[in-house]
Parts: sequence; C-alpha cells; structure tokens
Amino acid sequence: MNWSFIILYVLSLANFTSCMYIRRQQSCSSISIRKEVRELSDSEWQEVVKAVNIMDKYGWFHWFAFTHVHFFNEIHLFPEFLPWHRRFIQEFESVAQHYCPTFALPYFDPTLDFADPAKSALFTSKYMGGDGGPKSQCVNDGPQANWQMTYPNNHCLKREFTFTDDPSNSIFWISPEVLLSGMQTSTDYRTFQTTIELGIHAIIHTTIGGDMVEMYSPNDFFFFLHHANIDRLWSEWQNLDSSYLLQYINDPGKPPVSLSDTLTGFPDLVGDLMVLGQNQNCFAYSAQQSISSKRSSSDSSITNTSITKALSPNSLKKYFPKLDPNNPNSFPIKLPKPLKDNSEFISSLTPSTANLQPIQPISGFSNSTDSPVANSISPSTLAIISTTPDELSMPYPARLPDSFISMHGISIDKYNALYSQMTGLIDTLNDQGYVSPYI
Repeated sequence: MNWSFIILYVLSLANFTSCMYIRRQQSCSSISIRKEVRELSDSEWQEVVKAVNIMDKYGWFHWFAFTHVHFFNEIHLFPEFLPWHRRFIQEFESVAQHYCPTFALPYFDPTLDFADPAKSALFTSKYMGGDGGPKSQCVNDGPQANWQMTYPNNHCLKREFTFTDDPSNSIFWISPEVLLSGMQTSTDYRTFQTTIELGIHAIIHTTIGGDMVEMYSPNDFFFFLHHANIDRLWSEWQNLDSSYLLQYINDPGKPPVSLSDTLTGFPDLVGDLMVLGQNQNCFAYSAQQSISSKRSSSDSSITNTSITKALSPNSLKKYFPKLDPNNPNSFPIKLPKPLKDNSEFISSLTPSTANLQPIQPISGFSNSTDSPVANSISPSTLAIISTTPDELSMPYPARLPDSFISMHGISIDKYNALYSQMTGLIDTLNDQGYVSPYI
C-alpha cells in the first residue's frame, strides 16, 4: 500500500475542508425586535436614551469610535463591509443590553424624509436633536446634547447639516423608489454592497456632517441608527432570492473571499453573520410605521393607477425586474407606508378591492415580525399624471462631496456610474409622468 500517497491525500483533503464553511445553525432563545425610531413608544425611546447615556458615562462611545477608525481601511469598499457592520452594531446592542436588558437597537429609515430632510422628526429634540450650533457645530439638543467626546481628541459632538429649510438651497436624500430599484437590479452581493455603501449609506453620513462624516462617526448615536437600517436593507435583499442569502463574493480579478473567513477584529466567521434569527444574530426588523403624505388630498391632477401602468414595459423590466407587471401588488421588498394621517388621499388613490399578497420568506427563516409586503403600501398608491409638474417631480439625491470620496478612496468612475443609474431612473419616472406620494 502506498502510504505516502494516502498521507498526501488526507492532508490535501484537510486543507480543502478548512477552506469550506460549515454552516452553524444555533437557535436563539429570544429575539430582539429592532423598530424604526418613530415606531417606538415614549417609554421605549426613553429606555434607548437611558442606555446611550450610561454607555457614554463608561466610555463606550470612545471605544466604538476608536475601533471603527482602527479597522476603517480594511472594512470599507470591501466585501466585509456589510457583515462587519452587522457584527459591530450587534456589539453595541449587546453592551447596551448589559445596562438595560430590554434594549433593542432602533433603525432610522431616511427614505421617509427624502424630499425634505430638514423637516424629519428625527432632528427634533424629541428624538435625536438637530444641527450643531452655527459657529461651533456643537449639538445642543436631543439625547447627546452638550456631549464632550474624547476620541480622537477632546471636542464637542458636532453636526453640520448640508440641508436647510431654504428652498433655494435644497438637498435631497434617496427616495424609496430609487432604493427599491437599486435593490432589485442588484443581482449579486458585490453589486448590492456597492449600491448601498456608495448610495444611501454615504449620503446620510455626508449630509448630517460633523462627527458623522469622519472616520470616528460612531461618536454620534445616529451612526448606529443608520447602520441598523443598512443592515435591515441587506437582510431584505438576502431574502429577495434564495441564491442571495449566503452569497458573499468579491469583484472579478480581486482576491477571493469566503464565508469561512474570520471577521476583521472579531473572532466570528463571516458565515455565522449571514442569517438573522440564528447564532448571535438574535434580532429581527419590524415592519415600518406610516407617515403623512406631503401632498394635499385635493390634488385632483393625480389619477388612480399603479406603478405598473406608470412606467413602460421596457422601463419596468430595466428598473424593477422583480416586479410582476401582471400583478401590481407584487412588490418583493416593502416600501414604507407614507399615508397614515391623510386617509382621504390614500382612499382616492387605492382601489378598495386591492389585495396585498404577502410573499413567502425563504423556508425556515423570516427577518421580520410581519410579511414584508403585507405591511407595505400598495403600488396602486404610486400614482401618475400625464405631465409631471415641476413641484411634483422627483429630485436628484445629493452627490457625495469630493472630500468624502477621497477619504474612502472611492473610484470616481464607479460612483459616477451609480449616480448616473439613479438619475436615469429619476428622469424616466418624471418623463413618464410618475408622482411619488413621498414628495
């Protein structure tokens, strides 16, 4: 018997299996429900504020800011961006639960406020407080009012909004429709990650400004609300298609990555972070609450139709490939519900016979406490008119500043391609008479 051959075979087999990820499926004894901030009751929000203040007292914001800076260049613009931040905000939630056991990290959905960020309820003293002072940029209201940060040096917590109430200097975020299209047209992990990281992720950091635009952005609790939303979007994309759930790849020609890779700065394997409701991922995201329409219920120029009729078949196929044109209620990703208080307006847009058909999550797994579609607006509330007036046209989102692009080492060609994709969709929506209920 050729023992040397057998030994070489066994060694090669061991080496091969070490590169394979053996999926761990440890169930959770309990699940924390992460809600959109505006869904929280007053007592739930006060529990969040209490935990945040205790963590500041014991220096945790310094630690999280330091950790983010230390690993910054290894985790941004790389495949690890999404699983690393999932683990990072888990660590924050875990520390908060040490002090306040019922703590669940909320998320902030900026698409609800995309057309007028300055009027977001999040920027009131009831929630996160507003812009920094006109000269110092120091935050002076909200749960982090007058905070003195210690990393990377002693300074007040700063914000410097790029958006204002001045209509002549309007800054816009990314709309729900643009976000939805970006998720539907991302057919592989790397495309999705780039779309999110250079899109909705970056625009919130840059427009809030101050500490949020720096590498030490975890000084601002907004960082964790924002990244909880980024993580929510990833979990929704993972459940769009059965092939997406465990997908983790790099760009062609770049070093390969694997689910068996150890997460930078943590002992966990990337693969153990992929599925919510298992292993250390003992949390789920709630359905979203509604907000009021920005338009008057007396706006008679808006007709009762669906997004499948608002766009041409070619446009639907290009921008919303997972939307069934024969079933206008078949949004595979939920949009936030924009029309709670203005019931007359939504009634004028939505056929009373419309039935929402919930999609089925991947077998054995759900990342939400409710059906993704059953809690969304019907596409029939997304309306068109023959010609979109300027005041109802969907605006372009703010571009990223050169300083942010340089700090991250972002490829300007890659960013321009993404921005062109977003503005191309917006031009199509406006040209074909579409009016968003979020404007």
